[in-house]
Amino acid sequence: MWGKILPDLRIRKITLTNFRNISYAEIEIPGGKKEDMANGESSILGLYGQNGSGKSSLLMAIKALKAALMGEKFDYLEYASCIQDGADSARLEFEFSAYREKGSDYDIYYSFSIGIDDGEKEINPNDLFKNRMQKMIRSIRSKEKRIVIYDELLQYSEQPKKSKKANKQILIDTSDAACELSGKAFGNKTKYAQFTEGCSPDIDSILNEAKEEARYQSTSFIFSRDVINYIWHPKNESYHEVYFSLLTYGEANLFVVLMHETTTNLMTLSGWHNDEEEGGFGFKVVIDMLGHCEASDEEYLFVESAIPKISSVMSAVVPGMSIELEDLGKTVSDDGEKIHVFDLVSVRGERRIPLKYESEGIRRLISFISLIIAAYNDPTVTVAIDEIDSGLFEYMLGELLEIMKTSAKGQLIFTSHNLRPLEVLPRKNLLFTTNDPKRRFTKLEGISGNNNLRDCYFRMLKDNDSFYSSPDIKSIKDALSRAGEPV
Repeated sequence: MWGKILPDLRIRKITLTNFRNISYAEIEIPGGKKEDMANGESSILGLYGQNGSGKSSLLMAIKALKAALMGEKFDYLEYASCIQDGADSARLEFEFSAYREKGSDYDIYYSFSIGIDDGEKEINPNDLFKNRMQKMIRSIRSKEKRIVIYDELLQYSEQPKKSKKANKQILIDTSDAACELSGKAFGNKTKYAQFTEGCSPDIDSILNEAKEEARYQSTSFIFSRDVINYIWHPKNESYHEVYFSLLTYGEANLFVVLMHETTTNLMTLSGWHNDEEEGGFGFKVVIDMLGHCEASDEEYLFVESAIPKISSVMSAVVPGMSIELEDLGKTVSDDGEKIHVFDLVSVRGERRIPLKYESEGIRRLISFISLIIAAYNDPTVTVAIDEIDSGLFEYMLGELLEIMKTSAKGQLIFTSHNLRPLEVLPRKNLLFTTNDPKRRFTKLEGISGNNNLRDCYFRMLKDNDSFYSSPDIKSIKDALSRAGEPV
């Protein structure tokens, strides 16, 4: 899709407003600055705190970012609960560092609001799709509530090498105010003209329709497939590089593993396809460890080359164990295409068993080890893992994080209940949640380097109500006793 080498991207800062249980928070990611990338520093952030205090909210925000960049539908049931009680919307703001060894560096800023459409607005599809094959016969009145993504803002600031000045520019602004000034689907008018130069003469109506459809479909407008298809061309390269850097980052280099999703039994392998005509584009293969797997010829070749690499890491982490691919031959898909069918098996000596019969802890480790490999080796990759300690031996977790701290090229963001990482990661790489929704995240300050951070955190939990709402032990005992009484 973009035939040129794109810069490496890292998330530098996340700002959340009225998102889940966070009224307002600014989170700076250690190692996220361009100078950190130039110096080869790793970028790791661990989040700690009691249940329900906001740790997973940060990862959920990163998931929303990925959904927006990929043009995915924001599910109502999942994202309506992300808007804080009493608020009309939630605002998510992301800052990225874009670094390359040669040429200019720049910063990218992307933000959007999440709101709810009550479904009362009547939509006439003959107006909505008047220039498309998707015409419908009758108008629709949908009473279903839906999520809307609006007030999207894409900005960047370019900073040439050895220059201290960087001018922040608006590339795309979909706010009502900006659109009223420009009279277009987004503002400002000058950037709109530069983005759409050389496009179809009907580009104004096409983008207005795409904007309405994105609202109706609960997707980002800026990164909707329609916008991508219509505005891509080789002119205005600096603006398009910013745009496609984010697009590629979301599709191929940003991964989120949340505990409430069925990820324990899935393994995601990410790859990059190079095409002489279209340039490069990312793809991924998701493998179900509980059943037979299917893949196209291209996907199978990629899986066949990736599994030995994952197996070598698993053998180092779990001595005596390896993973192998078992080819079950070819079949015909529902679409009439020939596809490969295969299983993954664990091997311990002479013992070979399908992964579905392995322990949940092993499958959990396998499910994200390919992502850990990617974050270790690739400076363009960001991996966010919820409860990284789930099912993992405490000492092994500490060793993995220590390796990532010293040698990882990419970015790792995680939550954990296990406190072993507090003994291997520097304080700058750790954030702790509080009970204050206006100050949800904080660092532990005033602790000398000689003190054990784990012990200090335990003391904070015991002595500071802002870190931990201690339950009443007697009330718990009484409740347990009452619950055991005969009905």
